[in-house]
Amino acid sequence: MTSEHRGPAIRGAYAAWVLLAAASVLGAPVEARAGGWTQPAGATYAKLWTRSIVGTLAYGHGGARETIRGLPRYQDHQLNLYVEYGLLDTLTLVMRSTPFGVASIGGETQPYVGARGAGLRQALLRGAWPLALEVSYAWTAPYGNEVLFEDERPTTASPTALRVIRTQPTFSGHQLGGELQLGHALPRGRWVSMALGVRWFSHPDVTPALVGLFQLGRQWRPALSYEAHLTLYDPLAADIVVTNPLGAGQTRYVGLGASLTWWVHPQVGLHAGVDGVITASSNAATPSLMVGVELRRQRRRGRGE
Repeated sequence: MTSEHRGPAIRGAYAAWVLLAAASVLGAPVEARAGGWTQPAGATYAKLWTRSIVGTLAYGHGGARETIRGLPRYQDHQLNLYVEYGLLDTLTLVMRSTPFGVASIGGETQPYVGARGAGLRQALLRGAWPLALEVSYAWTAPYGNEVLFEDERPTTASPTALRVIRTQPTFSGHQLGGELQLGHALPRGRWVSMALGVRWFSHPDVTPALVGLFQLGRQWRPALSYEAHLTLYDPLAADIVVTNPLGAGQTRYVGLGASLTWWVHPQVGLHAGVDGVITASSNAATPSLMVGVELRRQRRRGRGE
């Protein structure tokens, strides 16, 4: 998610924050947003990272005030890849993939393959407040979508009321997304980014959802950048009747997170991040930790350019 449209003071900063947290705060790979900026023609940005959660608590499908205790220890670890390529100065190809993951609970372990897809980000407005529209498609293969654990547990809000617990790493099917993205460069290497969109799923147990982002970031010195963000995922007023501690499928949350990137080379950065939730339904009540590497390359100019 680098960009050359904001001047030298912002370029490194913008590339650094490709990991947003929370589009799947604790349940699925975090997806990157570009806040209205597109890649210059021929430029490439890539990020490879791991996301891990380990815990014994979960937010019930009644909300974050309803913490479910007494669960077996669960884990979810996955590898994620994100790539941007500038087809034109105003059009960017975006690719996302979770090629491998492994989840476990109560002694049961299941490897899985997550969503893989691509999209296009088209610049609508350029300048001080760049605005872009991104449309995307993804597909999750039916590999690893078995239920690992199913039971009923009481909650802290109502010890006598039992909640259905169903741990499932993925939900196979197709996914379509559309999103408006807006960005703005601030003084002293700072930036703000916002996004709002909708996702549609073919799986019958996953309803269309509203997704959103608000992010503030800063490039602090040439080799270091950091950001903090709020994220939104809401299944458009649909009822959530099952709790999945892994956060996959039907979930609801307002997320909060932060990340840091150290550019050890102009084209190579080391990234670390943490995500949690302010409020959530059917999700893990434990932090999500990410570590990875970021790569960026600008188009080589030929003679005479």
